[in-house]
Amino acid sequence: MQQSQRAQAPAGPTSTRPAGRTIADCDRRLTQYRAALGAGADPATVTGWISQAEADKATAQQQLITAGAAQRTVLSEEQIHDIIKDLDGLTDRLLAAEPDRKAPSTKPSALR
Repeated sequence: MQQSQRAQAPAGPTSTRPAGRTIADCDRRLTQYRAALGAGADPATVTGWISQAEADKATAQQQLITAGAAQRTVLSEEQIHDIIKDLDGLTDRLLAAEPDRKAPSTKPSALR
């Protein structure tokens, strides 16, 4: 079980590096564009550049959010054993429960 988790785990922090580099690049561009605006560059042109840099940055930030949400936790061997022990106890309780207390899907007739 543990090996299959590692094989299926996402790439992790390295998968967020391109987005992080894009954000840093956008911040650098925004600083330059604002300096150009302050130095007397055409406001309409610089405003277009700023808008594009801000849109690029927002896209990269969304990629980071999506990558963070997609990351999974890989369970340790001990955690897997604990889950199996808990499930084993659950199986015993289900088998010992009175039939009228079981949900319809756990009754023998529903399992056929």
